[in-house]
Amino acid sequence: MVNYTLAGGRVENEQLLVRSDTGDICIRSPLDRETVPYLELPVIATDRGGLSTIAIVGIQVTDVNDNRPIFKPQRYNVTLRNDDVTRSSILKLVATDLDVSVFGHVTYHISSGNEDEIFQIDRNTGELHVARPGLLSRLSLHHINVTATDAAGLKSIVDAEVKVTVSTAEHRIATCEKPRYTVSVKENIPQNSVVSGVNSTTASSSSTGYLHTGVNLAGLLERRYNPRPANASETYSTRGVIALA
Repeated sequence: MVNYTLAGGRVENEQLLVRSDTGDICIRSPLDRETVPYLELPVIATDRGGLSTIAIVGIQVTDVNDNRPIFKPQRYNVTLRNDDVTRSSILKLVATDLDVSVFGHVTYHISSGNEDEIFQIDRNTGELHVARPGLLSRLSLHHINVTATDAAGLKSIVDAEVKVTVSTAEHRIATCEKPRYTVSVKENIPQNSVVSGVNSTTASSSSTGYLHTGVNLAGLLERRYNPRPANASETYSTRGVIALA
């Protein structure tokens, strides 16, 4: 007669067990590929005389469609000027699905708030476009919801919320000098060390003031309103500092 055990003389671990009389390996608790995609365990077979041998058993956990797409982030905000709208992408939404292969492929569609079909979304990339620029200025604020669906039909539990603010030509939008900043930072640098800066400019012909947009020391977007003389028109430049909090 042969007795089967796992390493250490046990017959089970958190997820699997081995039957000591037959050597059958059984599931002890549910397996989740997204958590542990592969398991490996040594099985020891010992005869009555005490002689033993060992075999390594590898178990590959295959995927089933048990996850829904999740938007990260779930809320999006974008501001457009009504006199400078093109059909190019204004925003890219991102939803991820922890499943793999076909189960992890996500498509996007606008589920509400687009009754006049002003906006259009690329179902594969999640890029949002203005399809009918001439209708954009009908409202100063548009709210639309976007749903993500995987290849098996599972939909996101929570839709993405997109808020599109339409600005007039008199109130210009703050613009960063560069769309992307890349810096190298040494490890173990002191707290509150400055690691980068972001430059932005905004212009306005409004008689009430200008909008200051920058990045505060915690790395968060900071806005403050500064009054200026009536009928003045200027471009205001500011620099935000990013530091380790």
